[in-house]
Amino acid sequence: MKIRVLIDECKRIITKPLLAWQEITEKQHSLKNIYFSFLLPLLVCLPIASLLGNFVFNPLFRKTVSTILISSTSQIFILFFNIYFTSFFTCRIIKIYQGKSTKANIHRLIVYSSIAYILASIAAAMLENYHSLIVVCQLFGIYSIYLINIGLPYLVDIQTEKRIPFVASIILIAIACNLLLKYVVTILLQLL
Repeated sequence: MKIRVLIDECKRIITKPLLAWQEITEKQHSLKNIYFSFLLPLLVCLPIASLLGNFVFNPLFRKTVSTILISSTSQIFILFFNIYFTSFFTCRIIKIYQGKSTKANIHRLIVYSSIAYILASIAAAMLENYHSLIVVCQLFGIYSIYLINIGLPYLVDIQTEKRIPFVASIILIAIACNLLLKYVVTILLQLL
């Protein structure tokens, strides 16, 4: 996916989510395309943002390039697999809520609704030394919850009264996966 298309897709999801979800439903991109042509290039912006943030916003450049790259690579790993495992486990729990959807649509829902969280992570990586601004970035990441809720009717057939518990379950799965992945990465980094 070209950079311009990637930027336009992110902008559309953030600013016009209803239109974006309609287009996502119509296009039906393959999972390989969604993960490797859309998600991964977006995640690669993390180390770039972190390096830029250290050069521009940290005149003393306290961190070495290798430290930034290791930190960013682990963050890419955590975000990528958090989104994948959240999608995987969401596919498993949908029957509990008597919902119906395809595996591909669940992955689409989780990947595209994670855009706000990913963009917030990229901004936070750039503004790493400004803790009050990082809080604002993280609050923007909560917009992903809204995007999940907006995208549900397009990609998942679920009763209206079961929507909120289903979205809450997705959030809990994402938090649990995130904590577990951070724990694993921390252990792996200590072994190096």
